Amino acid sequence: GLWLASQATADGTIESAPATPNYSAMLEWILALESVGVGETQVTAMLTYIGAHLDDAVQTSGADFPGSLAFLILDAPRTEQE
Repeated sequence: GLWLASQATADGTIESAPATPNYSAMLEWILALESVGVGETQVTAMLTYIGAHLDDAVQTSGADFPGSLAFLILDAPRTEQE
């Protein structure tokens, strides 16, 4: 988990090439990091970045990509209920 968290840039991206966000990896790594309770700062940064680039993160050639949408739903921040 710590290695995954260390791969995020300061703006919350995981890059497939310099200055090229890898949205698929980001969506998957958020879930992985949340599941082990590591990298809260990085998860928050990635969620913020994805929120600002939502179409880029979940669409392929202008159409919604089901796999990305599924990860986005699973990645949605959870709130505690009392």
